[in-house]
Amino acid sequence: MRVHTPKSHSWLQGLTIAAAFSPSGVFAATPNTFEVVGTTGVSAQQFFVGGVNKVYILDKVENNPTRLAGTNKPAWATEYDLRTNTFRTMEVATNTFCAGGAALGNGTMDFRGR
Repeated sequence: MRVHTPKSHSWLQGLTIAAAFSPSGVFAATPNTFEVVGTTGVSAQQFFVGGVNKVYILDKVENNPTRLAGTNKPAWATEYDLRTNTFRTMEVATNTFCAGGAALGNGTMDFRGR
């Protein structure tokens, strides 16, 4: 019996592949433990893979300590780079608590806040 494998990977497969082949990917020194290699800048209420090396993280409206560049506004979203373990803040125009419906059928996200 032949099993049909879709050409596109699920987000979990993509994240696993990205983490496995990431040049900065290191194993924890002690087996069965985790090693913190970076910070995402915001809590990960939701996240999605945006490519081989990028993960996008959305939080609900919070007074996060991470601020948007050049402002005193708290960040509610970041782009995390799996290669460098660094993040870039992103401005979100609406309350991302309702972002669960922002994923479109073609895999893109709609942040217009209708």
